[in-house]
Amino acid sequence: MLVFFNRIYIFKEGIILKMEEIFADLHVHIGRSENGKPIKITAARSLNFANIARECADRKGINVVGIIDCASPYVIEDIENFLKTGEAYEIEDGGIIYKDKVCILLGSEVETSEVGRNGKCGAAHNICFFPHLKDIKAFSQEMSHHIKNITLSTQRSNISGYELIDIVEKYNGILIPAHCFTPFKSYYGNCTDRMKDIFKEKFDKIFAIELGLSADTYLADMISELEGRTFVTDSDAHSLPKIAREYNKMLVKDISFKIHKGESLGIIGSTGCGKTTLINLLMRFYDVNSGTISVDGTSIMNMTRHSLRQNIGMVLQDTWLKAGTIRDNIVMGKPDATDEEVIAAAKASHADSFIKRLPDGYNTWITEDGGSLSQGQKQLLCITRVMLCLPPMLILDEATSSIDTRTELKIQHAFAQMMQGRTSFIVAHRLSTVREADIILVMKDGKIIEQGRHEELLANGGFYATLYNSQFVQVKQS
Repeated sequence: MLVFFNRIYIFKEGIILKMEEIFADLHVHIGRSENGKPIKITAARSLNFANIARECADRKGINVVGIIDCASPYVIEDIENFLKTGEAYEIEDGGIIYKDKVCILLGSEVETSEVGRNGKCGAAHNICFFPHLKDIKAFSQEMSHHIKNITLSTQRSNISGYELIDIVEKYNGILIPAHCFTPFKSYYGNCTDRMKDIFKEKFDKIFAIELGLSADTYLADMISELEGRTFVTDSDAHSLPKIAREYNKMLVKDISFKIHKGESLGIIGSTGCGKTTLINLLMRFYDVNSGTISVDGTSIMNMTRHSLRQNIGMVLQDTWLKAGTIRDNIVMGKPDATDEEVIAAAKASHADSFIKRLPDGYNTWITEDGGSLSQGQKQLLCITRVMLCLPPMLILDEATSSIDTRTELKIQHAFAQMMQGRTSFIVAHRLSTVREADIILVMKDGKIIEQGRHEELLANGGFYATLYNSQFVQVKQS
C-alpha cells in the first residue's frame, strides 16, 4: 500500500489527479546516460532517463516510476536537459511529471556497510527517494565523500544504514531497505535477523520495506518488527521490457468523512477494498502526506504515536497474546487493575465462564499462540483487555469473526454498553454488526462509494442495499 506517495499527484493547476487505479514500479535502473556513459553496467544501453519515462507513459501504463540511479552526476545532467525540453516539469510537492501521465521519483540505490551476524561484515542495499532535483543533487555531492564510484549505479558506501538515514533525511528524502529478503546485499538475507539492531532508535523512520521479486507478503507480515510497515514489490528492471514485471497498486484515495465524539462509524466492503488500510492510517501505523486526519481539531501528525494509541482500544480479527497467565494477558493495558476489575471485564465480555473452567483459572499459564485455547476464546481475551481499559476511542476490526452466533449476540450487547460516550470504528463483513452505527461507510476499490445511516442506505437502493438484502436472504434460507 503506497499511501505515502499520495502527495505527488498535484499538478500545476492544483488539482489532485483522479484515477481508478494507480500503478507504481519503484525500482528501475539506468543502463547508460544519453551520451553513452555507463551507469548500471549490467543493464541495457537503451535504459536511459528519457526512454524510461516514455516506456511508462506510452506502453506500460505505469503512473509512478522510481528511477534509482539519479544520484549519478551523468544522470543529473540528463534530467536537467530533459526538463529543458518542456516535455516534463517538477511539481512543488515532489516528483517530475511527464506528459501529465507519469510521475517520476528521483532515487538512489546505496550499498551500506554493516556489522552483521556474529560481528562479521555485511552489506545491504537501500533505496533513497528525494522530492526534487536540487535535493538529490545535494545528496550526490555529500555522498561523493563516502562513495568511490559516484557516477555508477548501486553506489557502494563506507557508511552504515544508521548513518545513511540521517543524510537522506537532511535532504528531505526517505529511505526504504531494498530487496531485504534476498540472500545478496540485503539486511535480512546478508546482515541481521532484526533490522532494529542496525537502525536502533531510527527504525521508526522506516515506514516501507521493499520485499524483493516474488517475495511472500504473508510471511513478511509474520515478522513482528515489520508490523504496520508498507510492503512494496518492484521490477528491479535492467531493460525496458522488464519495467513493471512486478508493480504496486495504490488503493486508498479520495477518502473524506467526519465523525463526532461519542458516535459510531461502521466500515464495510469486500476484501481488499481498503478497510484495514483506513484503520492503519487512523492508528498511524503509516502516515499520509496528502490530507489530514484530526482528533479534536488536532492533526494526528502533531501527536506522538504513543499518546494517540493510548486513547484507542483495538480488537482485531487476528488475536495477539503473550506467554504468561490469563490475567497477564488481560491487564496489559492496565497493569495495576484489581482482581475485581479483571473479573468484571471478563464477565462483560463473556470470557469469565471459560476462564473459570481452566485448570488454574485466571492464573492459568498460556503460550504466545494461546496453547489449547480456541480461536474464539483467544478473541474473547482480547475483547476483555479492551473492556478493562475502556479508552475514549474504540476500533473493532472483525472483532467477533471467530465467535459463534449466540456468543456474538451477547458480546454485541456488551459492545453497545462499552461504546456509549466513546467514538467507535467498527469494521465488519456481516452487515448486522454495523446496522446500528451512526454512520456507515461503504468502501470499494479504495474509495467511499456510499455513506449514511442504515435506513438511508437501504432507501437509496445502491450497493449497500444489494449486499444487505443478499445477506438477509441467505440467513433466512439457512
